[in-house]
Amino acid sequence: MAFGVCFNFEDQLLYRDQWIVVCDNYLPDYVYDRNPPDVELDDIYYKWTPVDSISDGIARGTAEGLTPVLITPLNAQIIPGEISLKDYTHPTNALYVFGDDNNTLDNDYGITDKVYVHSLNQQVTYWSFMVASIVLFDRVSKQ
Repeated sequence: MAFGVCFNFEDQLLYRDQWIVVCDNYLPDYVYDRNPPDVELDDIYYKWTPVDSISDGIARGTAEGLTPVLITPLNAQIIPGEISLKDYTHPTNALYVFGDDNNTLDNDYGITDKVYVHSLNQQVTYWSFMVASIVLFDRVSKQ
């Protein structure tokens, strides 16, 4: 059972540590990121791969046999066909695709699985690393 995460920020370096903590806790087999961290990657237990775009990350994950899953918080624009995380059955080999910290994605990249995460308070914006932690906890708890 392999899984990965793919994310793409313009201004992500400010929140790099949070993404590293999420990945350290859930140990994805693959991490596809436009701005890989400026840290010694020899100590990281997962493969952190720089990509040019979300599309590039999806292509690389698909080549590794991962099924792309588009993830958005409920406070982002709902994409037609999305289902709630609470009702979602995770694929065995998933590539979870996140937008930026406003979770804006310019399209659905042809991804069939589209999942949204409920916010307990619709006035609060979930940061993408928070959504990632929720999704990955849900994956572990449903196994």
